[in-house]
Amino acid sequence: MRFTLVHSPLVGPVTWSLVATRLRELGHDVAVPSLVAVATRGRWQQVVEAAAAGACEGTGAHVVVGHSGAGPLLPMIAKRISPTPAALVFVDAGVPPASGTADLVPPAFFDHLLGLSVDGRLPRWSDWFGDDVMSDLVQDPEVRSAAAAELPQLPLSYFAEAVPVPKGWTHTPCAYLLLSDPYGADLAAAAERGWPVAVEAGKHLDLLNRPEAITATLLELVAAAIPAAPAT
Repeated sequence: MRFTLVHSPLVGPVTWSLVATRLRELGHDVAVPSLVAVATRGRWQQVVEAAAAGACEGTGAHVVVGHSGAGPLLPMIAKRISPTPAALVFVDAGVPPASGTADLVPPAFFDHLLGLSVDGRLPRWSDWFGDDVMSDLVQDPEVRSAAAAELPQLPLSYFAEAVPVPKGWTHTPCAYLLLSDPYGADLAAAAERGWPVAVEAGKHLDLLNRPEAITATLLELVAAAIPAAPAT
């Protein structure tokens, strides 16, 4: 099986690195495209193109997995990949509507970001929430340092434009994995659509704290979304 693991534009590819290693150990092909450079340019379209261009190549079922802020972009990323991925998995991520447009942040939160920006550019994502947020979210100091080192400073303009939702994107099998409470409404939306869902209750960056458990649950969700897919 092939996996393309898409990180949030607010962080970097290190967030997926340990899950990617575990998937490779289990015999899967994995790509983790870096979106850091293009995200700093301030256009979601470039992020979509970079993710699609860096998608995992080869044979076998192709699953595209998005974490956090990658969620609203997943349908557009899938549209840019040929052939269409066998499944999309949202991990602690926003679930786009079935049609219309998807906001990159809720409108009320955009007003908050407006107050944080300096000369049109935002501080690093971790600085939005206080000095100790990375210490709380990532247990291992070395892993935490590596993740923090690649946090980009995005232009406020990145969040100003909604993302069009491709027609019929929900025909692709989808699944949802919840890590943290703030995404409970997205979990509920996924369940209402009949997607396979699972909960690995913990913290938003537990991809870096519990990669083995999260990888196992991810594979179970893929097997549920694509019945022919093996769970391990």
